[in-house]
Amino acid sequence: MFFISNILISTPENYLTQLQERTYGTLIKLQIPFERVKQMKQSLWRIVLKLIKNLM
Repeated sequence: MFFISNILISTPENYLTQLQERTYGTLIKLQIPFERVKQMKQSLWRIVLKLIKNLM
């Protein structure tokens, strides 16, 4: 199971790879619009769900 965010049109706050940084830099430089989503791994998502259940 993965959590997928709403569609975003901004660059990531932190780049995971140099390729990712260069790709977004090029898109911005060439003024090419893009869309992306944030993805949360299953293990982290389970922790979040447990925390939410404990708060309720």
